[in-house]
Amino acid sequence: MRFKNETRKALMLVGGVAGALLLSMGTVVPANAEVVGDDPPISAHAQDQYDQEVVRFVAENPEPTAVDPSASVDEQNAYQAAMAAWWETVPWDAVAGQWGCQIGDTNVTLSGPDENGLMTAGNGGVMQCDSLTDAELSVVALPESRSSAEARRAVLATYCDFIGGTEDYCLSSSGSTMTASFQWQGTGNKTGRARLGNVGLGGGCGLGTQIALGALGTGSSGAVWYASGTVNQNSKWSSSFLIGTANYGSWCATI
Repeated sequence: MRFKNETRKALMLVGGVAGALLLSMGTVVPANAEVVGDDPPISAHAQDQYDQEVVRFVAENPEPTAVDPSASVDEQNAYQAAMAAWWETVPWDAVAGQWGCQIGDTNVTLSGPDENGLMTAGNGGVMQCDSLTDAELSVVALPESRSSAEARRAVLATYCDFIGGTEDYCLSSSGSTMTASFQWQGTGNKTGRARLGNVGLGGGCGLGTQIALGALGTGSSGAVWYASGTVNQNSKWSSSFLIGTANYGSWCATI
């Protein structure tokens, strides 16, 4: 598969009181991203096999347990590092494939520390899909099996908005992870990346403070860009799609 469209420097290990922390060394973005989704369609049988692969992965590699917001800085940073390391092992081709989508580039970051000494783990990417319903878009980028996600995707879909007939934005909350996703349903290709932001309670809708930034990718109608980050509070969040450094559009919800 020719899906790599972003070159990432390696993650560096640094010491910490609560264990080794992963420190993101940033990204190097090429001038032109490759178009994702040039493989044949994924059959229903293959989708079922991908679903079972994700079931096995989650059973053998459970998601790290979130810590309480009142935990020490070291404990919170150790959790963020554990999430970054876990996301690096997720079989994203199977996560996408179980929904009939072809995965493009993915990235995992551990940013910070912020002014409080806290790190933030994030991941994001792009996949080429057919046209998805809000219910499917709300869960397509979550690292869980299709069979388990189907039970609650109708609830998650209430945090989606279809704008202008061509743009669908979603925000999905799963445990301590918030995911912003964007699907293009117009004509031609789009090149950009998804962005998850924290707008803050009472704020208007815009980019907000960046929580996670997805990988750069190019896709045609049906392509999905997503960005996920770990959060520990209720707030107003934004799902945005960036073209270059410009905000193509945002949609916000309080979750």
